[in-house]
Amino acid sequence: MTDFLVVSGISLNTINQLKKNENLLSDLYDNKDEFINITNYLRMIGIKNIEEVLIYKPELFLESKDNLIYSLSQFDLPTIVNMINEDCTNIDLVYEVD
Repeated sequence: MTDFLVVSGISLNTINQLKKNENLLSDLYDNKDEFINITNYLRMIGIKNIEEVLIYKPELFLESKDNLIYSLSQFDLPTIVNMINEDCTNIDLVYEVD
């Protein structure tokens, strides 16, 4: 049930943290294709702390990649990426706009 997380580059330590919430892990599994699309997109735009974002805001990985792209499009992408890389809680800024 966690193979898709490993394939997406998520560490065993982070997976163990996610296992504490069995419903979350099940939801991520049910949305695994979109999860992989989202993690690939985040890497592509330069997000380096994906695991921190995943622990902090797992619901981000339960939505569609298109919604994420739209939300991020409300910002200057290099600026918001740098802000998220500095502090994963800055992802909240993206969702204050919606």
